[in-house]
Amino acid sequence: MKNPSRQLARPDFKSSAAHARWLVANSLWTTVSTDGSDRLGEGTAWGNIRSVVDGECIFSSLGLPVFYLPSPDPTSIDVQASNVISLSFSEAYLPELVGKEGKACGGTDPEDPTCAKISLHGNAVPLKENELEYVQKAFGTTHPRASWLANGGAHTGGSFYTIDVHSIEFFRNYGGMADITVEDYLNWKPDASDFPGQTGCDARPSTPSHGTANYDHTSSHSAEGGQGYTSGGDQKTTDAFPASEFLSGAVFGFMIWGPTIALIVYHRVQTSRQEVTNHKTYGSIADTVAAVQVV
Repeated sequence: MKNPSRQLARPDFKSSAAHARWLVANSLWTTVSTDGSDRLGEGTAWGNIRSVVDGECIFSSLGLPVFYLPSPDPTSIDVQASNVISLSFSEAYLPELVGKEGKACGGTDPEDPTCAKISLHGNAVPLKENELEYVQKAFGTTHPRASWLANGGAHTGGSFYTIDVHSIEFFRNYGGMADITVEDYLNWKPDASDFPGQTGCDARPSTPSHGTANYDHTSSHSAEGGQGYTSGGDQKTTDAFPASEFLSGAVFGFMIWGPTIALIVYHRVQTSRQEVTNHKTYGSIADTVAAVQVV
């Protein structure tokens, strides 16, 4: 049974954040862009269209869409090597906005600035175990082609991912990119009065690993991604490496390797002395032979 909230009507958005979240929450597909250097050669990008869901309806959305990657999928291979990704969405992908003439975006050209498009840049983050049941249910109720995702995914094995958003590019009108921050995007909350006719749904679980109203994008992201922000005060911190620990390690290392290093140095010195002695001996013999030949 499909969710009746999929009967979309394009609202009169009060902000760029509202428009961006509406677009992501109602999208069924996204283009996942990755760094394909390991597979395709240094500096080669790769784009792959994947099914996506962000809650069962907009009222349970977090702005952090979920997608699935089978283990043999090229995108999965790329993510294992580097989890830096971009997720791209367009209103042209929304089937409910296809006009009577069969044209996307209510009849406008998909490249027209008013046919909104957004890219979320960040790191791919595997879902937590407590989120999987809800996400599979969401795929089953919202996505017409994702029954296999509602039942656990591919027979080859794979993983569900979301994104730790670092930056956003949102194009929704003439005049360039919309003015929207990651904080505005993630902290936006839907108001039922702005979405008449859309029914409610179960809340999506949120964990400290991504997206809540207390999102703090100012904290640093780890190089591997997905662990660099806080949620509900559950912040991860990294202390500077103490000097005392460094010195202790250095002393311990010297105790272990010192005798070995000394033995190697002694051996090299003795070898060098022997080479010098041999050279002198050889030189003396050569001089003697030369003198005998002259005589």
